[in-house]
Amino acid sequence: MLQKLTLLEVLSIKIRVTYFDEFDVRPLELFLPKSLKKLKLQQTEGHTFVHWLDKIRDIPWFNLQSLSLVLNVISDSFLMTVVYSLPLLVELDLEDRPFMDPTALDLTNIGMQCVQSCKHLITLAIVRSSMYCLTAFTRVDNMGMFLLSEGCGRLESVKLGGFANVTDAGFSSILYSCRKLKKFEVSNSRLLSDLVFHNMRGVARSLIELRLLSCRLLTSEALEELSSLSKLEVLDTSGCRSIADPCLFVISSVTTLTKLNLAEADITDKGLALLGMGNLGITQLCIRGCKRVTDKGIERLFRAEGKIGKTLSLLDVSRMPGITDAAIFTIASAAKALTDLSLRYCFHVTDAAVKMLVDRPNHKGSLVQKLDLFECRSLSGDSIMLLMHKSSFRGLRWLGVGGTLLVDKRDNFSTICNVRPWLVVCFDGCEFGCHDGWEFHRTIMHR
Repeated sequence: MLQKLTLLEVLSIKIRVTYFDEFDVRPLELFLPKSLKKLKLQQTEGHTFVHWLDKIRDIPWFNLQSLSLVLNVISDSFLMTVVYSLPLLVELDLEDRPFMDPTALDLTNIGMQCVQSCKHLITLAIVRSSMYCLTAFTRVDNMGMFLLSEGCGRLESVKLGGFANVTDAGFSSILYSCRKLKKFEVSNSRLLSDLVFHNMRGVARSLIELRLLSCRLLTSEALEELSSLSKLEVLDTSGCRSIADPCLFVISSVTTLTKLNLAEADITDKGLALLGMGNLGITQLCIRGCKRVTDKGIERLFRAEGKIGKTLSLLDVSRMPGITDAAIFTIASAAKALTDLSLRYCFHVTDAAVKMLVDRPNHKGSLVQKLDLFECRSLSGDSIMLLMHKSSFRGLRWLGVGGTLLVDKRDNFSTICNVRPWLVVCFDGCEFGCHDGWEFHRTIMHR
């Protein structure tokens, strides 16, 4: 069937049975269209994929340019086979999810060095997930990063996750060598500290996105050099719990910033006041898990003289025990461009908050497109009536109600969705949009 799709350039396949099932890639060799340029598989087995590549790499018309895989283990032999079999790769995105700590067959510096053979590569992602067990790439150290950066200076996007034994020197080598770097992400690095960004002037001038996730040694001092990144639009420090109020003074001066994620940061109401006074045109803000922020902080964020109230379209205030209906009233009245709102685990949010969003004072209620109410346990089942009116949330496209009493109102939601066929209601614990259809569900939870 696929061979008949003579113009097919992108193929994405995901197994939707259990976490332990893997896609057998071998039959694909019989059906691959000649036009295929991008392949995305989730999830597959490394050895099987290597054998498959060995069989098809000599096919003259097989010129894959983009490969995205989720597999069991990334090893040296796997990475070598991929880069040597697909010399025209422009994008390589690899994530492994080991069931146990790999030892003898784990990725080493040798595997990192072989990436140099991809002379056209501009996007690279190598990530180890801790979904099934706490593990990391322990056999890759600074030398592996030096070897990678030495031959991959053309890279424009780098994403590295789970490199537990790489220090500031290793990560800095990427920043200094890749002069065209636009996107840089490091996650779950226990040795990455503030020093990696020391004296950044003249370095990474093209950087647009900077994501430093769950790097526990990072503090506010790491962000003092942000002013030298004149093109920075996206900053994500989620999981960096030592980021505090002082960094918000620096962030507020980065006028190019449009997306900011401070999840789990140690910021307070005073910090949000600083952010609100800045001249930032932020469109997306996440302060999920910032437990020291209260309703007053939300009010100071929007009531200041900054322009965030006019530009903010996505706001995530999940897992914040200090958030009540009062904060939702502020958001509903002051965030004039709001389309996406996440209130996950906001236990003090009640039906009154939902009504406030329906009756927004600026009459923009129809703008709300995604609303996440997962585990908002103070919501009653009667709040379904607020959604039954045709005039309520006319623009709503996605609604998450898992963990609330609204789960028992499936029949009512069926009626609503019959009238609004574009609406997706998720009764599980998905994030916004169910990850665009790539979210795993234990049972069929959508109506």
